[in-house]
Amino acid sequence: METTDTCTHNRIGNELRIKITGDFDLVAVPVYRDGIIAEIGTATLDAIAFDLTETIFIDSAGLALIIELYKTKRADICVMVLKGSQAARAFDLTRLTSIVRVEVLDRPKSD
Repeated sequence: METTDTCTHNRIGNELRIKITGDFDLVAVPVYRDGIIAEIGTATLDAIAFDLTETIFIDSAGLALIIELYKTKRADICVMVLKGSQAARAFDLTRLTSIVRVEVLDRPKSD
């Protein structure tokens, strides 16, 4: 089964919600970054939530974008990952849990 890489994002009040499906890597990040930055604009955000429950693969480029948003927006960052997924392992191994909140879910979050 082939997955399609997608990034959807929307603002709800002072929260930006971003959902990544497929890969969040060196190829995808440059495509997604401009749209995410444009969605944020100059707004003050209280939180940025990344839904990575349908993300197959994340590499250093995906992690770097999350860190960039943390540093530039100073918003609370929440990342949702599936238990046992490559994304969950990436956050655990890099110890990014010290700057972002990681929620480990048993199944994808329903929209």
